[in-house]
Amino acid sequence: MPMPFNRWMLLLITTGWHVRACLHALLLACAFLAFAGTHVMYAADGVTPGPAATPEAAVHLFYPWYLGEMMKGRVPFTEARMHDYVDEDTLRDIAFIMNRPNGGKRGLQEDYFLQAKDYFDDWADYIAVSEVTIDGDTASALVALGDPAQGTKRLALTFMREDGGWKISRVNEAAASK
Repeated sequence: MPMPFNRWMLLLITTGWHVRACLHALLLACAFLAFAGTHVMYAADGVTPGPAATPEAAVHLFYPWYLGEMMKGRVPFTEARMHDYVDEDTLRDIAFIMNRPNGGKRGLQEDYFLQAKDYFDDWADYIAVSEVTIDGDTASALVALGDPAQGTKRLALTFMREDGGWKISRVNEAAASK
């Protein structure tokens, strides 16, 4: 059974090239406006943060975003926004390790920024920063992820001042994760 033609299909076929050219321009304009609209909403949601003024601010900007991306099924390490939060040397080192053969396995055996193979959803909601020490252009802090009543993941972070703000330089597991 042949497919019926709609009137607009027939009109499109029978019209001249100038109408199709106008339609093409209209579609391009719509695509541009759709892209521009999403870009404006993307920036309005705070997606392009300024430099973190303190190490605490760096933690509170990075971990909710990072865990949120993981909960959405995305790979945060591949996103350009990582450069807003993490020192360039650290990103380069992680990329090198991820591409290096390691006993027949490739890459890291756990998430570098969580120092764990998995995470709990509540980690993004409960982020505590303590014992912040600043020494010139370097700093360190202890970070606890997760609800203290349920147990936390404790991390020891090192920061570098780069591009006018604080960025994560190293992440290690802190002693006594509860």
